[in-house]
Amino acid sequence: MKKSILTLIALLSANIAAINAAPKLIGHRGSYWGVENSAEAFIAGAEKGYSYLETDIKVAGDGTFVLTHDDETSRLGGNLTITTATIEQLKAETYTQTRGGITYEGKICTLEEYLQICKDYGVIPFIELKWATGINNNDCSNLKRMVDTVIEYGFENDAIINTSMKPCLEFIRENYPDFKLMFLCNTNWESNFDWCVEHNIGAYIQTGCFDRNTVTKFHEKNLKVGVWTVNTAANYSTYGNYGCDFIAVDYLDPVGLPELDPFSSLVPNKIDYPDHDGIIQATYSFEESATKLEQSFSTKKAIAHENNIFLLSTDGNIAMLDMDTQTYTRIALNTEHSVPDISIDADGRLILYVDHGNNTATIYAWNQNSELQEITAIDNCSTTPAFCFSGTTEDWKIYYASNDGIRGISSTGAIASNTIALTGQSSLSISPFSRNNIIIDSPTTLPAEYSFDWESTTAELSPFMAMADNDGIDIRQTSLSPFRYGAKIYAPVFTGNGFRLLDMSKGLKSIEFACDEFGSFTLENDDYIAGFANVKDGDIHVYCVHNANVAEFVAKGEVPEGNTGPTDFHIEKLWSYTDKEGNAPEHIDGTNAQQGAACNGTFYINDCSDKLIYIYTSEGLAGTLPGGAGWGTAIDDAGNIIVRDDKQTGTTHRVLIYPAGTMPDDGIEATAIDFETLDAGQTNFISASGDVLGDGGYIYMFPNKQTVVNLIKIANGKFVETTRSENLSIESSTAGYVVPINNNPENWLYMVRNNGIYQYNGSDAGLLLGGSSTTPPSRNSTCGAEIFTLSNHEILVYNSGKNYTGGFTIKDLTDNKVIATIEPIGTKGYETGGNYSVSNWMHAEKIDPGCYYLYQYCPANGIAAYRFYDANYDAHIDSTPDATEALKIYPNPATTHLHIEGISGGATIFSATGAVVMQIGTVESSNIDISGIPQGIYIVKSATGATGKFIKR
Repeated sequence: MKKSILTLIALLSANIAAINAAPKLIGHRGSYWGVENSAEAFIAGAEKGYSYLETDIKVAGDGTFVLTHDDETSRLGGNLTITTATIEQLKAETYTQTRGGITYEGKICTLEEYLQICKDYGVIPFIELKWATGINNNDCSNLKRMVDTVIEYGFENDAIINTSMKPCLEFIRENYPDFKLMFLCNTNWESNFDWCVEHNIGAYIQTGCFDRNTVTKFHEKNLKVGVWTVNTAANYSTYGNYGCDFIAVDYLDPVGLPELDPFSSLVPNKIDYPDHDGIIQATYSFEESATKLEQSFSTKKAIAHENNIFLLSTDGNIAMLDMDTQTYTRIALNTEHSVPDISIDADGRLILYVDHGNNTATIYAWNQNSELQEITAIDNCSTTPAFCFSGTTEDWKIYYASNDGIRGISSTGAIASNTIALTGQSSLSISPFSRNNIIIDSPTTLPAEYSFDWESTTAELSPFMAMADNDGIDIRQTSLSPFRYGAKIYAPVFTGNGFRLLDMSKGLKSIEFACDEFGSFTLENDDYIAGFANVKDGDIHVYCVHNANVAEFVAKGEVPEGNTGPTDFHIEKLWSYTDKEGNAPEHIDGTNAQQGAACNGTFYINDCSDKLIYIYTSEGLAGTLPGGAGWGTAIDDAGNIIVRDDKQTGTTHRVLIYPAGTMPDDGIEATAIDFETLDAGQTNFISASGDVLGDGGYIYMFPNKQTVVNLIKIANGKFVETTRSENLSIESSTAGYVVPINNNPENWLYMVRNNGIYQYNGSDAGLLLGGSSTTPPSRNSTCGAEIFTLSNHEILVYNSGKNYTGGFTIKDLTDNKVIATIEPIGTKGYETGGNYSVSNWMHAEKIDPGCYYLYQYCPANGIAAYRFYDANYDAHIDSTPDATEALKIYPNPATTHLHIEGISGGATIFSATGAVVMQIGTVESSNIDISGIPQGIYIVKSATGATGKFIKR
């Protein structure tokens, strides 16, 4: 195992949070301790420790700039109109405001008084322009005088002016090119993003109207982001971890705030490490492919870009391996000097460090079939050369080892130097977390990441994060080669006898392995070993380099099924009982029966008031089962029925589980399971995946006031463990909900009523669908959604139309177009006797690769079943969910044996997830032994294409 021998590595155990740039707090209208916008409120905010003091500016009748939010003073106890009153008249009024049970008194404040307070207390002005005389969209005549006043008080380089009035911001930008400006906005930030970039204006966005991806988008354009208004530590953590630069507060105490994610202020490096689509798995299985190259070459270093691997020999020769064509080419370079190190750029060009001696070198680029192209000359080079390259032909950064540390030079002409004591031959690489961060590694040290200060020539290279030195991590190679896959960052590493996939998504300090060891390599003392990865069609290809020999290993992604050509999607209603039809079921109370689930043509709706599960089919009410005391009701992928048996807001909970297909007269008792969550909070609604009575599945809970989802694993009817997700983009309410995807604990959707729909794919993957920002018809604020794949198209079902009444839209996310919109099935919204669940529950049941059934339960409004299918797939089922099947199957449900008629040519039994579980020969058709398959819902398809379904108990 490599051991850390450098003193600098030990220093990396310092508090990372101290390195991370925390957002600056803005005292909203000064602070909560005084009449808003008064001198007392400003002074209290400054004494509290706020970095900025926000205020609203208007123009009095005599032209004085005064600080007030309103056009009238009546809200604070006055009786004047700002535009007609003089400053003497305004100063004669005394305003009162009760805040936090304390009544404050104060006078109106002028701009000059406010600026003097900022100057005296060492805080920075944050000025919001309100519509005023000479400060509005039609007239900017007073703006120059106002800005000049701010400059007179010495705030030209620090003060921020903020407003929603774009003409005012354009006026200031034209006349004061370097003044700091922000655009006041909410969800309209997106439609104004290009304008902000054009005018170099940041965004000051209302809470709940953006996510981490929004902040990253602005940061990638070097624009700041602020948020208004935050007053809880939880929300501070949420928006701080988004990477917000400013947070406006009324009374939040700067002391004792939670530590933030050290990566929150970084712009992810997606130039050198681009995104690759892929479905995150808890663990991957790698198989060796037939691709293999074996050459004789004394390898000193290897680097890779997609399918090309470049090798640098110990004597300075270079070779290229093309893994697609399995060819090996020696590269002839016309250089008179040695090449001690190589790198790669984001375009795939080979980057060479050509050492001239005398501490000077030249950096060159080489493209296939082209001459060397000089990039830049460098000096003060270390006698043990090392460098790394970031970016493209037009936008690049170079870091290299110098005599006194690390030097940086960029395409913009920037040159900087940071000091650090390097010992021995080090390896430098660009971090995937930021283009301003580098990773330093060597044969005798563990990798460590540092932040480079581009503004300094004397600063010490700042430690950011080091790999933990423990017995669980045994890395035998020098330098990491990360890659992005979904929301994860992986790197293949050699760990003794073979390779493993390293999950470094949380940084070097919190690495984990994402697969067991694969490949087998025996190393001699001077052998070179390295691993690289490429993603093709969702598959992970790892190239294991041993000296000049390369072996390929592949972890397969999702395998396409069904129609892979043009699609023709349709939806049709099969049956319904609804408020609009006048035949809605009796027991769908929107107060007590707040959640229901369905499969196999059967709805299960738990009423927590009488603790009964009401069961409905196309024939109406089929009876009841003993139910639970909670609202939550779910069905897992195997069809097992799960209901909450408590309304606890702590961490101790109970669920009742019935096997798939249980009906009132079956005499089956529910399995009761007690468990604990890791996070407290009221959780009205649940969802489930997998098979909780079989091999295993999950119950998902998104507790109120939490930014994490708790995943409760249950297998064979017993509680296994509770885990939690990473931090999410939004905080839950009592109406938080998770939409599972294929029983994958690393991949699901989550939502909160009145917010957008977000995706989780190994970590928070950001906004999938805005609160009301999708292609019309817009999503409404109703809770509930569904997602599935049909004919290799990702299909999203989301609520639309009038809130809480059961309208929904089906969108093809792959083609980014709406397929169909279904009108509401009811008229009862959030009202007495109406839908107090604020939800419309959608459940998708896969029939075959070309067809799904959609089940809808809208509390107080009704139930409905639909068939959604691809007409270009020739095997979809034409039957309704509980009508007579094309194949006659009995008994159904079955326990040990099954009879099927009409399969003279044989048949195949599929699980509910589409996996083949049994092949049936013709001689077996009369009496089929199913005792060896787990409980659940199964699909039978004959050799002639006839289909049917049965339930195994």
